[in-house]
Amino acid sequence: HACAKRSGAPLGAQSTITQQGRAFHANGVYEALLEYRPVSEPTTDDRDRADLASTAHVDERGDALSPSERPPLEFHKHRALIMRETHARPPLSINSPCVLTRITLMPKGQGGSHEIAAKAIERAFAQSGQPTPQADQRQVTCDLGVRRITIERQTELVTITIVAPGEGYAIGDALDDTARQWITGLNAVIVAAIHTQVFEDKLANIDTYATKLLGTDNFAAFQAEHGPIAVASNFTPHLDGFERIVFVDEGATPAFLGRTVQRVLEAECYRIAAMLAFPEALEVAKELDGIENQLDGIIAKLAAPPHMSNDRNLLIDVSRIAGQVEELGHRTSFRLGAARAYSQLVLERMDQLHETRIEGRQRFSSFINRRLAPAMRTCEATEQRRRDITERVTQAINLLRARVNVAMEEQSAQLLNSLDRRSSTQLRLQETVEGLSVIAVTYYAVGLVSYLAKVAETSGMPIKSALVTGISVPVIALIAALGLRRMKQKIKDDEAQS
Repeated sequence: HACAKRSGAPLGAQSTITQQGRAFHANGVYEALLEYRPVSEPTTDDRDRADLASTAHVDERGDALSPSERPPLEFHKHRALIMRETHARPPLSINSPCVLTRITLMPKGQGGSHEIAAKAIERAFAQSGQPTPQADQRQVTCDLGVRRITIERQTELVTITIVAPGEGYAIGDALDDTARQWITGLNAVIVAAIHTQVFEDKLANIDTYATKLLGTDNFAAFQAEHGPIAVASNFTPHLDGFERIVFVDEGATPAFLGRTVQRVLEAECYRIAAMLAFPEALEVAKELDGIENQLDGIIAKLAAPPHMSNDRNLLIDVSRIAGQVEELGHRTSFRLGAARAYSQLVLERMDQLHETRIEGRQRFSSFINRRLAPAMRTCEATEQRRRDITERVTQAINLLRARVNVAMEEQSAQLLNSLDRRSSTQLRLQETVEGLSVIAVTYYAVGLVSYLAKVAETSGMPIKSALVTGISVPVIALIAALGLRRMKQKIKDDEAQS
């Protein structure tokens, strides 16, 4: 309807949507690109409106709007961040021949990857004499003339890639003394360090180059995507601590060569980053052995008959073990989770390479999986073992709490029974005291009556004091008992009302 009104056609007119017309609906978000074309031939007024709309915004009446009058478009608050992230890591473009060095750093101490990347960017651009860009960028490239440095910031890692294109370089020459000096000054440790050399030659010569640079004939190799690139490495650090990876390019485009080199280097760096969890998993396994032995001893004691003091001590011990297991989980959860993410990235990068086997050589994916997969399974088994121990500790705590609660309930029941017995005894004593009170009241009241009867008899009244005294005893006792009973009933009624 809006398109019809914009074009001046009637709302009910027959219309078509061209191939440009598309509509998408996903999770409640609508996006449409429509082009309205009346079937009938447009009039002169329609052409005028179309020409006007092509040069300026128009309102519903077809009148042109100035730039200041145009309604602003409201974008999602995270759209700019998403667009920056989409283009945050552009692929490398490499011409052969060249040498390349890639160093992956992990911050040490309190510094994070953002701080390390900012310092690296500052020092790299200080070396080039160029103005320093904003440090919040994910990836920054600095051109040093004969060398090109790319600094990439990730969640916990910082990667520095130095490329020196051209002939006449030996492997490792990309890392000059200046770059080595400011990289060494960063507050970070090196996780992965790789020297790479790309030769422009026939793929069949990959064995010759690899044997010469790697110093051994035992290495893995493959051909990328049936394409003009061959890769070889033995994944072994040399005396300088750097691994060597050899590439032979037989006419690949710079973009394809750059993507292949980048995927191979990322796969190796992520493999090493994933393997960082393996030593921690072995240390945690040793600690879990001790914790499990303590837990087994406590569970064995649970087979003994319940005892209040023993159960309380066992509950304290199990709670202490629960704290140890929780501390282990807090200490290792990030590293083990990161290992899962890194290992998945390794598999993705190797899958993107579409390796073609070179006769007589093991492919990179086979070599990496045979070493990475067991380590990752060890990490997963350690994490699962910690979860199992946590469940056992929870069950032991629940069982001990139940035993302690049962014992406390028994003690409470015994205490209540004792209170009941005491209350019964006190009630009987109270009733005895009440009986004695009636006797005492009767005794004193009869004494008063006796004195009065004697006085009346002495004064000449026709009564016998002894007879009057005897008759007054049951009467006074009955009156005293009824009065005491009435008083007790009134107290009960008052307590019930309150």
